[in-house]
Order: sequence, then C-alpha cells, then structure tokens
Amino acid sequence: MKKIGLFTLNGNENYGNRLQNFAVQNHLEKMGYQVDTILFRPEYSIQQMTIWQKLCKHIMNLDIHKTIMEKCSNLINKNRYLRENAIREKRVMRFEEFSRKYIHETSYALNQSVFFNQEQIKVLNDEYFTFFVGSDQVWNLDGIHFPSFFFLPFVQKNKRNSFSASFGVQDIDNKFVKDYKLGLSEMNHISVREKSGVEIVQKLSSKKATLLLDPVFLVDKLEWQKMSNLPNNMPKNKYILTYFLGKMTIQYKRMVNKFAAEQNLSVVYLNEFSHPESYDFTPDEFLGLISQATFFFTDSFHGVAFSIIFNTPFMVLDRIDKVRSMSTRIETILTQFGLMDRYHDGGGKIQSGEWLNLCDTNREEIIASNRSKTNAFLKMCFMDAKH
Repeated sequence: MKKIGLFTLNGNENYGNRLQNFAVQNHLEKMGYQVDTILFRPEYSIQQMTIWQKLCKHIMNLDIHKTIMEKCSNLINKNRYLRENAIREKRVMRFEEFSRKYIHETSYALNQSVFFNQEQIKVLNDEYFTFFVGSDQVWNLDGIHFPSFFFLPFVQKNKRNSFSASFGVQDIDNKFVKDYKLGLSEMNHISVREKSGVEIVQKLSSKKATLLLDPVFLVDKLEWQKMSNLPNNMPKNKYILTYFLGKMTIQYKRMVNKFAAEQNLSVVYLNEFSHPESYDFTPDEFLGLISQATFFFTDSFHGVAFSIIFNTPFMVLDRIDKVRSMSTRIETILTQFGLMDRYHDGGGKIQSGEWLNLCDTNREEIIASNRSKTNAFLKMCFMDAKH
C-alpha cells in the first residue's frame, strides 16, 4: 500500500484542526493509501524566541499593549492564571487521547533543519508516494515568520501538493510577497478552501488553484454521527451551544442570554474559562453537541461547517481578536451554500424565532459535487507523483 505524507498544523486544543486532520486522512485511506500525519515543531516556537523576537512579533500583530496588560493581569491574578493553566492542560490531555485514537501521527517530529539534511530528505522522498499540506491555515503568517516549511521545499516538486489549504486572510503583506511567490510557484498542484486564496495564488504565481470545500465535508454525515459522543454533564432540556475562538463580548453574551430566555433553552459554553465544566470537551463531544443543539452561536469556520453538515440552525458572528480580518473563509463557505443570511454583524435587535430554522439549501448536491471535484484534483496529484 502506497504511503502519503500529510503536513498540517499540529496541536491538541482546537476542534476544527483535529477534525479536518482526521477527514483528510479518512478520505485518502478510502482511496487506498496509507496516511501518516508528519509532525512539525517549528524551531521558533514561542518558548524558544528571544525577548526581541517576541517583541517584534507583538509589534507586527499590533497587540503589544494587550500583551503587556495580560502579563500584568496574570501577575496580579496569579491564582486565576494557575487555575486556567490547569484547565487547559486537562483539555490538551483529552485532545491527545482523541488524536491517538483517530489520527495516525508519526513518532518523530521534523523541524526546519530538514531543509539541509540530505539524508533525511532522501528517506522522506523514498518512503512516501506523495505529500499534501493542509487543510487549515498552513499558509497564514504568524506575525514575523513566513511559513516556508508548509511549501515543502524539502520534497520533490512533483510531490508538493496542497489539500484545501488556507491563507486565512485576504491578502499578503508586501514584505512577504517575494517569499510567497517562490513558495507557490514551486508547488505541484494547489487547492485552497476560500475564494481569496484562489485570487492570491493567481496574483502571485502562474499556478491555478482549485477551490474546494474544507475536507470535513468529505466525510459522510452518518460517519460523523457514528464518531460523535455527548458529554456526561449535559443539560437535561434542549440547549443553545456557543463556541467562540475570539472574545465573547458582553454584547454577544446579552444576545445569547436573550435568545435562550425567549426560547426557554439552557446554554452550553465551549472554549470559555468561565465555564470549566465544558472547557475540556473533546472533538467527538464537539460533534455530538452541535448535532443535538437547538441553536448554535459561533465565530468559528468549523463551527459553521459542522452546523451545515448536521443541519443545525446557527448564527455566525465576527471574530473579535485580530486586527486583520479572518472572515474570508467563513464568507466563502456561506456563499457556497447560499447561507450568507446566517452572518450577523452583532448589532441591532434579533427575533429568535426567525433564526431557528436553517434555510433549505441543496446541501447534499453541493457536497457531492465537491467530493467529485476533490477526487479529480487528487487523481492529478497522484498521476504526477508517478513520474
């Protein structure tokens, strides 16, 4: 059985990251390949950065004031800081259990030294039939570093492919344009998951990018349901689910509470330290919660994706935590499914009853068409890898 090497963002805290990783692996395995997610540990991780590098990163992100305030707050509220760290560690531990069960990760991790290690390069290229980078925001800048690793310069050019990769933003900073041009031009086949990604590739290279849905849509709804679980400490009555990667503002909280009161619903909060009883819920429990929710408030791309898969009524709100907008991914998926009316700007009054039914779209036809388009794209990648 031929082996495929998969590179994506490695971590054990984000639901969408773990589930898209599983989805890519699952689909390629069904096509008859063995799949390894090859772990990557950047040499410039936050723990290894110098003070000057950390300062530059925060200046680039325009969050230096926020960072200083957070550091001061952590010192002042040391007990809270320690408590939140303990909650986070429990979540990571449970996510790691999920990864061990569902994702085939390598026992080793590469770093950027592989660029210069000819022996390691030969071993990789000999072992794997071809490689994919993606999905997730593998081509998004982290503030001061160009993601050179995720353009796979250490593998043969005919084996460099992207699988629904994401830039996460609408444009590239001028200072990194030259690097992106080189990285994109040396890829073999490129697929991305947002319209702006297609435009970036077209603008910066001679390559043509294929627009695909996120790989979570390649897994059948029934298969996701089979994987899903519900946490033990679930409310007995119907509930609203919330999942915000950015800040859940006071305005958002008021909106959720008003909606819940009007519909006589409980509220389950994900990703909120103020609700530690649900902070360590696992990716399979995330699936179960979305599938059974009466309504879902989120600012998450994958929150939207699984709402569509499970036909769960939802409202998507702007993510409050970044200076640069990352909404392009969500706008693309909503447009593809004819659900832009599910995007709320957070202003004005809402009538809860008007949001409880999800618009009847040709969801299954769109997903089936994407699966055919994905398979055609993958076959091109496989064909080139043979030569």
